[in-house]
Amino acid sequence: MKTTSTTLYLALMLLCSSVQAALITNGDFQTCDLTGWSMDTDGFGEPSNTINFSIGENTSTGNCAAQIGMAQLDSNFGFANTLFTTIHLSNVATLSFDWIFEGADLEDDFSDFFAVSLTDGSDRHILFENGQYDDGAFATQIDTTYDGWFLDFTLNGGFNFDPVQTSFSSLLTLDNISLTTAEVPEPSVLFLMFSGLLTLLLKRKRAFR
Repeated sequence: MKTTSTTLYLALMLLCSSVQAALITNGDFQTCDLTGWSMDTDGFGEPSNTINFSIGENTSTGNCAAQIGMAQLDSNFGFANTLFTTIHLSNVATLSFDWIFEGADLEDDFSDFFAVSLTDGSDRHILFENGQYDDGAFATQIDTTYDGWFLDFTLNGGFNFDPVQTSFSSLLTLDNISLTTAEVPEPSVLFLMFSGLLTLLLKRKRAFR
């Protein structure tokens, strides 16, 4: 009797505890394609040649990961390739992602760089920028102000000319992009919890008679 009651109680508490809801589709790219994501070049929409957007490998884990490239011919000031998705928020959420940035471009203020931002088409909120030839993990909180906005991962072309450097290029690898929020249990779940607790109390009362 005691074992059954304890098990039921723990099960009810598990059901009623806050759960983490994933708000980004295919953020880990384990479909090994870009399902759930859109591409843009220079604000003109998806390019006819999508060679700068691909699926590669996260060298740390060996899993599929998204890659945004900047080829030599694309490396001019102001050129940008963006991978983006729409986010929908009903509560404060935590955005996190892993990144690797590498290339043959120079490491200075005029070279390629990447930025992460939120935009609604007219306004933009920068979350991270000036990432250059490094790797790491990033996390930040986003509130409901940005519900329905686009989450952009943008590789920006720099401008430098060095006669010694003949193959300007860069590559941004993205993986484990996650947007999660703690959800409050629905009323039906709360009703289930109280019903279960009431059942436990009644059983205990009968057991002591």
